Amino acid sequence: MRIAGLLRLTALGLALLCVLDPPVVVMPQVPIAADIVEVRSARDADPAAAHSVALALAAALDDDAGVRLETMAEGAAVPCDAFRPCVVVGAPSARVHMPLDREGRTYVIGLEPGSAALTIDGVSASATHPSAEGHAVVTLTSRGLSGEETHVALLDGGAVVGEATYRWGDDTRAEVSVPWWPIAAGRRILTARVGLAGAETAAGGHEWTTPVEVGSEPWSVIVHERRPSWATTFARRALALDPRFALTARTDLAPRVAATPGASPSLALGDGPLDTARVVMVGAPETLTADDVSRLERFARERGGSIVLVPDQAFSGPVTRLLTERWRERIRPEASATAGLTAREWLVADGAGPFDEVIGTQAGDPAILATPMGAGRLVVVGALDAWRTRARDEGFDRFWQQTVARLAAVTPPPVAVVSEPAVAMPGDEVRVRVQVRSVRTPSRLVASASLRCGDDDPVEIRLWPAGGTGAFAGHTGVPATEGTCDLRGVVQGVGEGRAAVSVSSSDIPEGRTTLEEVGRAAIAGGGLSVGAAEVAQVAASLAAGRSAERVPERRYPMRSSWWLLLLLACVGGEWWLRRSGGLR
Repeated sequence: MRIAGLLRLTALGLALLCVLDPPVVVMPQVPIAADIVEVRSARDADPAAAHSVALALAAALDDDAGVRLETMAEGAAVPCDAFRPCVVVGAPSARVHMPLDREGRTYVIGLEPGSAALTIDGVSASATHPSAEGHAVVTLTSRGLSGEETHVALLDGGAVVGEATYRWGDDTRAEVSVPWWPIAAGRRILTARVGLAGAETAAGGHEWTTPVEVGSEPWSVIVHERRPSWATTFARRALALDPRFALTARTDLAPRVAATPGASPSLALGDGPLDTARVVMVGAPETLTADDVSRLERFARERGGSIVLVPDQAFSGPVTRLLTERWRERIRPEASATAGLTAREWLVADGAGPFDEVIGTQAGDPAILATPMGAGRLVVVGALDAWRTRARDEGFDRFWQQTVARLAAVTPPPVAVVSEPAVAMPGDEVRVRVQVRSVRTPSRLVASASLRCGDDDPVEIRLWPAGGTGAFAGHTGVPATEGTCDLRGVVQGVGEGRAAVSVSSSDIPEGRTTLEEVGRAAIAGGGLSVGAAEVAQVAASLAAGRSAERVPERRYPMRSSWWLLLLLACVGGEWWLRRSGGLR
């Protein structure tokens, strides 16, 4: 009967605890939290493969893990939280749009190994002019193509606007420069297409689309001379024949007499002209004053402009402060040509730095050299008497027009406005960046931005300092209807800039990032990019990244239904023992 008494006491104790419901404080480890996204793509051989991999990963994590499974279509924005780890499962060639504000780690699980022999990793094209030759850089990755030639084509709509050929060596990554000619002004959508030379170029992973601005306004170029110079005079005449340039020139004929042909008389190197100019061509650079040199230095370093020095004798005076190399004269018995210029008298540099671009050489020494200077660049043209052979040398005019056009195309405007991405899906959010480039140093920069779509009222965008001098950033949403929006940025005391934002669902798949590229970025950010067979590696990485912090948690153990079963067992057992002993 002792057992029956124990069972009765146990039942009474359980009933009392259930009535009191005492809490218990525990210190559990924070569970693993992750977003697992399946990308449904037409490239998938097995439509259920992504779902199977996602379920396998969820099962490999802890039972109490805060895992959220999502499904998305190719070309859409990845529905991942900004801070939680994000695992994207899909074909490496599937294109997606990663959120701009993500700070958590990213993991990519490819459903198939990257077997493409030739892929495009990116395309960059600088803004150009309708009458100018543009330059685009196409970044390629190859596998097993040593000795083969790759054909690169740039298309605007269905028209081929530029082509180039690249021969592979032992390298597996290359940046191919492709010259191209715009067919119209405004925002153009360029498509880069690559394939092996002699074979038809493929689509899918062999295409990349990027927007580029083709401006209709001529580029501002300042020609500045402290004394008349034949070298600069004929270079200026070559530029005057080109409709892409708006020339302003100043030549000092005497201490108080200056000639300003075809331009406004206020052509000194003042803040206003330098802010709007893209290139400053300097004749007789040895006559520059220290103040001229300081203004030119600010123009290159802060404004991001290009300086072209056109000497007709050896360098001396304050201008030498701009030079990073020692230049010396070299006179040849006969005229020789390089980069389109023919001359007998040359200035050559003792060498070139690792970041310098050697445009032309004389007997192995740099004679035409471009040197980075802050945000801009300095170009020295050492052909002292090339103007003497211009009549019989068709390359003289072409050299100056092409050189100045290339420099002007890469020089940013005083106020540059950029939308990321430039082509957005309806209802997407875009990041807006306003960059100020000015020789003036105002004590306080005030920037604002607005987005206007169609006939709607402009939507003001709040901007914040974005790091770096004169950089501002903000974000805004685009409408749910397709069309083109006008993005406008204004900086008080400097000027304004504009950019176009295309709202389209048809142009997105070609312009979005592939999962293979997301994987490379994920590795750089501390994540992983693995195959479908390595799900356990992703699970281990997520578990290793679990926070070691333990958070107090109050639990109520008596609320479990198992206690009711134990109570019934105790009561039933006690009743059976009493009945078997002849008691009621």
